Amino acid sequence: MARKHKFDYFEAFVEISNYAVEYADELVEFLTSHYDEEKHLGTTSAEEVLERFNSLHKIEEKSDKVVQDITENLMFEFIAPIEREDILELADELDTVVDELDDVLQRIYMHNVTVITPEIIEMAQVVQKTTGALQCACEKFTHFKKSKSIKDYIKDIHKYEDEGDRVYIESVHRIFKSAEEGKFEHPLIAVGFYGALSALEKCCDACECAGDIMVAVRLKNS
Repeated sequence: MARKHKFDYFEAFVEISNYAVEYADELVEFLTSHYDEEKHLGTTSAEEVLERFNSLHKIEEKSDKVVQDITENLMFEFIAPIEREDILELADELDTVVDELDDVLQRIYMHNVTVITPEIIEMAQVVQKTTGALQCACEKFTHFKKSKSIKDYIKDIHKYEDEGDRVYIESVHRIFKSAEEGKFEHPLIAVGFYGALSALEKCCDACECAGDIMVAVRLKNS
C-alpha cells in the first residue's frame, strides 16, 4: 500500500509568504501606475480602487486556504516537525501579513482616497521590501537548524520595519501639518491619508512579528 504523502508545513509557510510578496508587488504596481514621478502626485478613482481590491482579494483567499490546510493536517499529525503551537502561530502571523495587505485598498476605498501622495508610494515600497525579506526568511526556515543566512533576512525584516516606522511617523506628521495649514479642501482628506498609511505600517509590523516567531522557534530547537 502506498504511503500517504506527508504534508510539508515549511513549504506551506513559503507558499503564504509568496502570496504576501505577490500581493505587495501588485499593490505597488497599482499605486505607481497612477502616480506621476515628475509631479510627485497621482490620482485614481474609487471605482478603480474597488476593482483592484476585488481582484487582489483572491490572493488573500488563497492564503486563507493554506492556513486551513495546515490546521486540518495538524489535527491528524502524529509527530509534527516543530511544536503544534508554533506551527499554528507562524501560519496565522504569515496570513496576517496578507490580511493587512488586503486591508490597504479597503482603507483607501472606504476613506475615498483618490489622490496618491509620495508618502503612500514610499510606504508601499517599504512594505514591498519587507515582504521580500520575509519570503527569503521563510525559504531558509525550511532548514532552520542548518541555515546560516536566515538570521540575515530576519535582520533585514527588522531594518525595513524600522524604516517603515520612520516613514510612517514623518508622513503622518506632514499630512496633519498640511491639514492644519489649510492645504486640503476638507480635513477628512487627512484622515483618509492617515488610514492608508496606518494600514501599510501594519503590514511591516506583521512581517516583523512573523520573523520574531521564526527566531523563537530556532531558539527552542537549537
